[in-house]
Amino acid sequence: MRTFDRYHRAVKLIYYPALAVLGMLYDHPVCLAILVSGAFAQLRLCRGRRVWLDAARLYLPVAALAVMLNGLTAHYGVTKLLRLPWGNYVTLEALVVGCAIAARLAGLLMVFAVMYRSVAFEEILAGIGRFLPKTASMLALAARYVPLYARRMTETARTLRLTGAYNGLSGRFRLGTDALQAGLSRSAEGSLITADAMAARGYALAKPKRARIRLHRDETVCAGLILPLIAGLAAGLAARIADCSYSPVFFTEPATGAAAAIFIGYGVFVFLPVFVYCREVLLWKRSGHKT
Repeated sequence: MRTFDRYHRAVKLIYYPALAVLGMLYDHPVCLAILVSGAFAQLRLCRGRRVWLDAARLYLPVAALAVMLNGLTAHYGVTKLLRLPWGNYVTLEALVVGCAIAARLAGLLMVFAVMYRSVAFEEILAGIGRFLPKTASMLALAARYVPLYARRMTETARTLRLTGAYNGLSGRFRLGTDALQAGLSRSAEGSLITADAMAARGYALAKPKRARIRLHRDETVCAGLILPLIAGLAAGLAARIADCSYSPVFFTEPATGAAAAIFIGYGVFVFLPVFVYCREVLLWKRSGHKT
């Protein structure tokens, strides 16, 4: 089955960043509910039943913490609910804003989790390398340098610890600084050698080839749906169609046809990978029945 995570990297590199940006900008309660439900449905396709464990361990505690902190620290609003011991009030508007922040934070965390499982790091480098080859090579070197530096620093600290010259609290501090200095020296030396070798081979010096992006028919249809949706949702943001205010009182614009169109378009955009998966499942079942 050609699910959305198997689509061309160009489609995914357009969809997921746009989804994250629109999730940050749309703060209407309906849009936040669509974001959370759609991101959870996408993560359910990636993680299976383990998504419930992820929600219990990460997303729900983070959301509860955001609501609690905003309710206790933000004191704007006119609807007072509770007086705290230090004299401030917990207001209904602060709790509503906390719920909105929690929904957006949980939704974006799930979006980035889905993007991490759907878009490989090599696909990101390949997409960047088409236009910025030197930047792609720097990212590749950084991805190689960070784990190599951590491993070499751990090895250096273990070796220095065996000398017995680092005892007590001051010894631990000197061990950390010496291991940091030695790890930086070893890693920098290895990086310079790698950079000289890549420069000698002419890597990332030639201009990138402007190869054509070849999309499958389903990918072309999906891209043709994503781009107009992004344009329409951006126009809705500019026109402030689905606008709302949380302070000093909670207020939303009256429901209109344009707002309903924005909600429907946003829902289609967020649930697009789910629709692609359902379509592939139906086609697979139909092909199985025919055979």
